[in-house]
Amino acid sequence: MDQIIIAKSSIEVDPLLVVNDRNRATWLEPENRRYGFHNLDKISRYGMSFRAAQILPLPPTPDPTQTEKIAALPEVQALINNPNFSAMGVMRGDHLLFTAAAPDFDVTYLHSMQSINKTMINLLIAPYVEHGEIKLNAPIKEYLPQLGAGYEGATVQMLLDMAVANDYSEDMTDHHASYYAQEEALGWRLPLDLNDSDYELRHRDFLCQVGRRPGQTAAPLAFVDYKSSNTEILAWLIETVSGYYLNLHLAELVDAIGLEQSLFIGTDRDGVPAFCGGAAMSLLDLLRYGALFVRRGVGVNGWRFGSDAWFDATLKGGIAWKPTEPGYRYSNHCETDGRALAHGGFCGQYLYCDLTSKMVVGFYSVSLAEAGVNPDHFHAIYRMMHKVTRLFD
Repeated sequence: MDQIIIAKSSIEVDPLLVVNDRNRATWLEPENRRYGFHNLDKISRYGMSFRAAQILPLPPTPDPTQTEKIAALPEVQALINNPNFSAMGVMRGDHLLFTAAAPDFDVTYLHSMQSINKTMINLLIAPYVEHGEIKLNAPIKEYLPQLGAGYEGATVQMLLDMAVANDYSEDMTDHHASYYAQEEALGWRLPLDLNDSDYELRHRDFLCQVGRRPGQTAAPLAFVDYKSSNTEILAWLIETVSGYYLNLHLAELVDAIGLEQSLFIGTDRDGVPAFCGGAAMSLLDLLRYGALFVRRGVGVNGWRFGSDAWFDATLKGGIAWKPTEPGYRYSNHCETDGRALAHGGFCGQYLYCDLTSKMVVGFYSVSLAEAGVNPDHFHAIYRMMHKVTRLFD
């Protein structure tokens, strides 16, 4: 067969994945970010998707006054009329109480979950902890000795609680933070060398490169030092101890949730799923996912992720985010105020699962702040969810 030669001048690259002079992929710039969050499954270079065998129905509440009370809250109105807004939903028990969506979106469309994705670790690791196959106080390098000096002395529990000190940085306002290098392994940006796939960064190679920082201690931190590297290492731990590839764990989780649409999750070039924030799920399916926490890990198919003891420990454990928020903690890869299991995500995603009121609130938005970081918007979402879940106490 004759060789076909394509002139380099005729080859194009994906403009959304090009890295600009600020070390940011084009799709993450404010003017493109909303499109990116609404189309993560189309932007990611690699990925896989899962469908459930059975779908959890979401019938509307038989009491329309509940919907009216939620819609009437000023906190809800302020957020669903915010230009950042994508979609919001509330369910209680088996019923859907409230939904809303922006004009350019719908509650059935996939949306980037960002770090809400991290909560899957809480569910997937629970059985192995409870059966004694993973020891919370054991050093992580006892299971994964190939990790670098940044994880020397760190225990599994320290990773679960984001209590590890090392040189990995997730300051999104710093264009040269470690997180941005990790995006290449997520398939969210093009590598520097487009002609040699062997040199394209793989997730686990990246994790093994995390080093020590000056003055680093092996003792657990008193306050959260948030690192997506911890999440990916815990996923690697689950795969190593279980002997099953992570895609099989995800398939079991999706069946337990009873998703209606697909769960999409990005991977690196080797097919390793990105649990730190690579997933996309519809708003209605986000509520279905939250209901799994409210049911304390009992799936629609009877499969269980974690016992009551595990969920109680998560609600009671963890470390404070900061000195000014002593009652709000990070525990076993969930945020908790002692009553709910929750998690936020970059640019304004949030899932709040109240185990007392049996209510789940899901919220998707896309902050257009320069670096995507808008603490006021984030705190407004949390305050709204806190109020909604206590509306019928």
